[in-house]
Amino acid sequence: MDIKEVLDSHQVAGGADSLARRVLNTAPKQAANVTLEEIEQGVTIERLESLNVPVYLYGGQVTIHGIFKDMPDSLVVAGYKSIMLNKNKSLGVKYVAIDGSKKQLLLDTSRLVKSERGKWVVYKSSKGFEAMKLFTDKQKAIDCYQSTPDNLYIGNKRIAALVYGGFIVILYIGAIYQHNVWKLISTLTGIESQSDADIVKSELEAKRKQDSIEFNKKVIERMDNEKRLLDSKAPLYNWIINPNSGIFYAMTIGFDDDIKYTKVEFKTRGKLLLRRSSPSTSTLEALINYNLNSGFHITNRKLDKQYKYILSVK
Repeated sequence: MDIKEVLDSHQVAGGADSLARRVLNTAPKQAANVTLEEIEQGVTIERLESLNVPVYLYGGQVTIHGIFKDMPDSLVVAGYKSIMLNKNKSLGVKYVAIDGSKKQLLLDTSRLVKSERGKWVVYKSSKGFEAMKLFTDKQKAIDCYQSTPDNLYIGNKRIAALVYGGFIVILYIGAIYQHNVWKLISTLTGIESQSDADIVKSELEAKRKQDSIEFNKKVIERMDNEKRLLDSKAPLYNWIINPNSGIFYAMTIGFDDDIKYTKVEFKTRGKLLLRRSSPSTSTLEALINYNLNSGFHITNRKLDKQYKYILSVK
């Protein structure tokens, strides 16, 4: 989204420490009781806050003080460079590397909600997980910004005007305490529990299956009807299969069972088959004197399929 102007922005629920960032390591001789493997697997905010060394929450990351042995300068977690060893030997962990399973649950649950105007859209970015909602009315955007709870996640939120009109409210969700997971999911999706999510998912899967059955049925019916209509016209023409050069006519069936004709020309260039065509018309006679002057394009004609073209009228 192209933002024209940020109307307001603030940190949410402990996302910013009351003190400035520490220049010195506040536990320079104490080994932190967390391993690189544990962080790589996706550490929770509860686990970080239970460590035996000081842990500080900032707007963009969590910083763990103490000593870390054999820790690389950077570590990619969740697809992003998200863990850095600071100059004072403390470890900076960006929120994208924290609470991954909780935020993935939020993302998966949001996808169960029918796509419609005014819903929260949850997605993953280099900043972590975000939720956004679009508005055409400024006051409604302001009301949403002010009413969305600030105690359900750690991160920040923003309201902004967009370059091409409208307004956006964005929640940057860094971490979620376990006791707030379903409260936040419910606020953003209306789905209140895992059992409710399972029911919605089951209903959606059943609907998709039924829709697929109905779609396949209509496709078969359409193919049968198209063949019947084409077969009824077949005796009127001389046909050629898969021509490689020359001018011919194609017959197609529209969705309203209307028959259309197109004038086409083929030519070869090395191993390439080129094709150009006219606009469609409802009668073949209208195309007889049509001048083909459009450029040739490569055709992706399948080698194992028979394409029928009209060579002439009987």
